[in-house]
Amino acid sequence: MTPVPDWPRILPDEDYRFRLGLRQGDATRFFGLSSDHREILTERGQWLRDSPELYSALAAEGVDPLSEMMGFAAGCGVPLPVPGAESALELPVARRLCQRVGTLWEPDFLLLRADAQGSFRLVGGVVCFPSSWAVGEKMGLNVTEIHGVVPQLNSSLDSQIGSFLRRLAPGRLWERENWGLSPDAELNRHPARGLPGLSASAQLATTWLRVEHQAFASLPGTQALLFAIRLSVHLLGEVAQNPAAARGLARALATMPQEIARYKGVAHARGSLIAELSLYEAESG
Repeated sequence: MTPVPDWPRILPDEDYRFRLGLRQGDATRFFGLSSDHREILTERGQWLRDSPELYSALAAEGVDPLSEMMGFAAGCGVPLPVPGAESALELPVARRLCQRVGTLWEPDFLLLRADAQGSFRLVGGVVCFPSSWAVGEKMGLNVTEIHGVVPQLNSSLDSQIGSFLRRLAPGRLWERENWGLSPDAELNRHPARGLPGLSASAQLATTWLRVEHQAFASLPGTQALLFAIRLSVHLLGEVAQNPAAARGLARALATMPQEIARYKGVAHARGSLIAELSLYEAESG
């Protein structure tokens, strides 16, 4: 089912910082069909039919992990009924299969595999609902390189992330959240769409909180990693009615370093949003 936001956890009352915030999860709940599954799968199918090269990618090293992932899905109660999934696949066939899986499974997914140096590299995935990035551009990069575009992230968490991924044991799912802001409720903010970002005139009534509900699982047969993302969007005017959420978001925006605010696209908008959020805090107090 679609996760219900835990606002105090997602938007804690503390200064902004990068946090892993990992907790043990439930694979059946995370990967199971949500109440919005028809709408989600319809939209995913549209993007993958129109521009499969923008939303999916698979390297030769990702073929076996893809097949193993499908078995993992069946174990979560979400079988992916694609003919030939258990047999050896040629790369062109596997790429079509990868796209097909993307139309049947609600979360976006990425497959990572360790290279000779033990560094996990992206070898495949389907990302229909990205927050201004393209899966094809990240193919072959390791986790440190993928995170390199995010100011201060590697210096803050790279060693913790690496340790967590190397120690990830089969049979357990780990979850966390990440958030951003957007001027619309679009799930798909692929850079190719050229959608506008937030402006200085942003208001709670016209701004949306994008919450990435992330999950990590080990695929023991191929020693690959599955990284899955469910996205939910929430109008800030509604989120702010929760006093803990309003307080946590206002504090995060106020204390976010400027280079991170620019990267996340909130540098021009945060002043007006903080002012409105403060009004909600005052009323609740």
